[in-house]
Amino acid sequence: MLLARAFDLAWERYYTAGQEQTLSKEVARRQLAAFLVEMLKSGVREEEPLAACGVLHLISLTPGQ
Repeated sequence: MLLARAFDLAWERYYTAGQEQTLSKEVARRQLAAFLVEMLKSGVREEEPLAACGVLHLISLTPGQ
């Protein structure tokens, strides 16, 4: 499923980038899922753009970023 693959890719990129993460994983999961669903509703139908936007969204939620 497109949504699951994009979620996993964004998650992996954000949490394995080697930078210190201060965003709670519980909060991040909910926020990322909701964001990706909205992106799908708006017409984004490709895995890579969804994942890239998901990473940027997580970064935007990270305190101090």
